[in-house]
Amino acid sequence: MSFVVWILALVACPEGGGPGHVDTGSGGLVLSHLEVADTPGNPLACRLSWTTNLPADSAVEYGSPTHGRFRRSEPGEHTEHEVLVIGLRAGQAYSLEAHSTTADGAVWSTPVTCTARDLPDHVAVPEIEVHDPNLARDGWTLFDNYRYEVGAPCTAVMVDMEGYPVWVHAMTSGDDIGAMDTRLSDAGTVLLGASVPTGQKPREVDLAGEVLWEGPEQPGFSSTGFMHHTMELLADDTMLTLEKHFVDGTRGDRIVVRDRDGAETWSWDTFDHLEVQWVEDWTHANSVAIDGDDVYLSLRNLSEIVKFSRATQEVEWRFGPEAPITLDGDAFEQQHAIEVLAEDHLLVFDNGPDRRWSRAVEFVVDADASEARILWQYPPAADLDFYAGYWGDANRLDNGNTLMAVGAARFNRMVEVTSSGEVAWQAQWPESGDLIVGFYRAQRLDPPGIEVLE
Repeated sequence: MSFVVWILALVACPEGGGPGHVDTGSGGLVLSHLEVADTPGNPLACRLSWTTNLPADSAVEYGSPTHGRFRRSEPGEHTEHEVLVIGLRAGQAYSLEAHSTTADGAVWSTPVTCTARDLPDHVAVPEIEVHDPNLARDGWTLFDNYRYEVGAPCTAVMVDMEGYPVWVHAMTSGDDIGAMDTRLSDAGTVLLGASVPTGQKPREVDLAGEVLWEGPEQPGFSSTGFMHHTMELLADDTMLTLEKHFVDGTRGDRIVVRDRDGAETWSWDTFDHLEVQWVEDWTHANSVAIDGDDVYLSLRNLSEIVKFSRATQEVEWRFGPEAPITLDGDAFEQQHAIEVLAEDHLLVFDNGPDRRWSRAVEFVVDADASEARILWQYPPAADLDFYAGYWGDANRLDNGNTLMAVGAARFNRMVEVTSSGEVAWQAQWPESGDLIVGFYRAQRLDPPGIEVLE
């Protein structure tokens, strides 16, 4: 199905729903005006709405014979109810029942049907090569779906543990340049940015795919002010990004925090705090992590991590092959995706373009001793099949496993391993001629607000 057609397709609402529908339950509670509505920004969802004659809690139970049965609720007592039904698989028909309850009684509707629409053509379904439910951290995996050489739009996708896409949001135009930072915020919204194409705007969407906020129109990949690699919603509702900065033909980077109106509230510039090397692409920052007052910045082209104080902006240490602090073991090369596990205890994706294999590396920095020590890595030894020369991500999950995105190779995969290196889950994305699916980062999350019933 074409990209245009799937946006226009409608969910099905059979007899029994619609404005004339009435169901009567216990305690004098009456449910009426049951309706199913489309969600244009997410083809794998729908909305179910209804009214009750008394204020009541609301929930929807839904499922299909091949997928299972689920429940999603909306908090608070109301007479006008609307529940977003998410996590559907493309092309499948789901039976939906509206439930409303009060202290005195309950009512549920006659079932209605919602049929999930087809996936956009550029979204591919991976093959799950390994899934050990006893080892894997169950949930959905969010990532940026980049399709090489087809002009596909910037797209965020969530897949379940069986590899089925269960959440999709695509921007409207093509020419995705890759390395789009896609993440679920603490507010439960999805961020798509930075690194969107020239003329487009990074955005924040809700789970229905409706746009809640858009950032500034991007000036161009080789322009000062272009947002790239990192966009994170902070606790005070400001947005943290990386932005390119050119001085006399040399590219450095700025870390910038902006409010919702785009006004700059804080920044840190590599030109102000580091000794400049006057080359065309000097720093090539690709990741920033804030942990209280500590800020950690990954500089890919220097194979270096810099730590500084957010309050004073003073550099506390520099860590890398040519920096004062070096690694006790193989140095990392052109790393991505800093994750702070504790103070000066970090996890990164080490791309390793010179040695031609990549790894996730956990290490602790001892600034007083001017050294860093490796605590864990995967793979534990050279593996030429585990390689992404650029992009890449490593996340420590809450069960102690590590999820890695190796998304810039001919055969792109995501791998979840235990602390002992046992593979718990592995997904492989297909290659079809020149059509290859890549991705920059991946995040494992709980299905938002969904209770699994069976």
